[in-house]
Amino acid sequence: MHRLLTTALALILLVAGLSGCDSREAELRLEGRTMGTTYTVQTIDCDSTECDSIGLQVDARLEELSQCLSHYDPESELSAFNNYPGTDWFPVSTELATVVDYALAISKQSDGAFDISIGPAVDAWGFGPTAGIPAEPSEEQLAASLLHSGYTKLAVRASPPAIRKDDPLIRLDLSALAKGYAVDQLVYLLEDRGIQNYLVEIGGEIRTAGIRGDGKPWRIGIQPPADGLDLEFVVEPGDAAVATSGDYRNYFMLGDRRVSHTIDPASAQPVNNNVMSVSVIAPDAMQADALATALMVMGPEAGVEFATAHDIAALIIKRTGDSSLAVMSPAFERYRARD
Repeated sequence: MHRLLTTALALILLVAGLSGCDSREAELRLEGRTMGTTYTVQTIDCDSTECDSIGLQVDARLEELSQCLSHYDPESELSAFNNYPGTDWFPVSTELATVVDYALAISKQSDGAFDISIGPAVDAWGFGPTAGIPAEPSEEQLAASLLHSGYTKLAVRASPPAIRKDDPLIRLDLSALAKGYAVDQLVYLLEDRGIQNYLVEIGGEIRTAGIRGDGKPWRIGIQPPADGLDLEFVVEPGDAAVATSGDYRNYFMLGDRRVSHTIDPASAQPVNNNVMSVSVIAPDAMQADALATALMVMGPEAGVEFATAHDIAALIIKRTGDSSLAVMSPAFERYRARD
């Protein structure tokens, strides 16, 4: 359930390790939990009674999305497809078909750096719904996960909505864009209620529009997710979304090796390219969410090259010994706050 709070938030925490808060004029804020994380909806466009009504709608909408897109919920629509033993068309909701269709488009654009069919590899490394004690999977397990994955083995149709897999053992993992999609859906809910000034955030994926309580544009702080690193960026996304992918959010240690939950679809191995985080600014949160993951897999050099070629606003922060180095695309520079 949501909680109705009053707050004045001028700088949102984008990723773990960030900080920034400014107490100015009060704003109404809804908070709650969804998809294994937290959500925030903030606006100056309604009173407490109206926002409480909207809060009930927000909770109901998030529950619908979880029942559709979650691979952790064994009763979800996605789980039903993952467990389906056939290779013929599997009828799904328009919502699930839309998300899968968009995922396949990003897969093609990124030449497979983004791939929702890596569920078997995610499970093998202990990050899936059947997670056990963290351990390195065998070569046989990884070979099997590669055999039973690949976005080219998936198809989607719009009417009637359905998805199909060429291999019955393929399992989809939508976690790299589901939160972004949910953010967008809450935005549409707010806009349908006439709300034009808002900040919506789920698990660090953010979309803003209009102004905050003090009449100024929304600002998002981005900082390296490590102690002792003083590099910081502040951006003004305007009517856009900001999403961050990083190797610090969900990982475990095998000896001195950091094992990230972000899996390279080409090798079924966790990414190990010194990228700490990737932040992307895009028109909608699903796009920003998916592209941040794709660039995380590509690595710093290829990621910036790809972002520049496709006019993607991206900030990539990579480890350099005990410090960090930020590399940004030209499009990202346009969003940096100047004062």
